[in-house]
Amino acid sequence: MILVLFFGLTILTIYSSLRTTLRIAVDQDYLRVGKARIERKYISHTEFLDEPQMLKERGALLNPKAHLALRFWIKTGIKVYISDERDPTPYWLISSRNGAATKRYLDI
Repeated sequence: MILVLFFGLTILTIYSSLRTTLRIAVDQDYLRVGKARIERKYISHTEFLDEPQMLKERGALLNPKAHLALRFWIKTGIKVYISDERDPTPYWLISSRNGAATKRYLDI
């Protein structure tokens, strides 16, 4: 019985991990994070966030209008500032283990 329960929990954990993977894609025209996307022409600048900065940004400094693509187990990320006057979203806050590399791609 315990072995069956353990096996079931293991399968559930693996499934949940795969299901909640946050996919970040940058191409010539768009930044895609999960199902959300924005044209790169509306990105004014980006900022890499190390662990202490990310903790502050997710907490006391968080703007309630921000678009959040966060995974609590990922400690670093990027902040992508939006310059579209029609969009009330001031920035996207994105968890990423490769935040510095993503920032470099966006800054090109």
